[in-house]
Amino acid sequence: MSEKWDKQYPSVSRMWRENWVRVIPIFRFGEDIRKVIYTTNAIESLNMTIRKESQSQSPDHAE
Repeated sequence: MSEKWDKQYPSVSRMWRENWVRVIPIFRFGEDIRKVIYTTNAIESLNMTIRKESQSQSPDHAE
């Protein structure tokens, strides 16, 4: 299976292997809990992007 991922997504596959000890604990949680974690991370990422963009567009940051 790793060969398929290595060919299709080499950088993702490499990052998973390099960080496996950090990745594996998430799988101890049930599927429902993991969905909440994934959703929360996606929402936080979106919020960070929005904050970053709104700050760069504010009059305080105009040159």
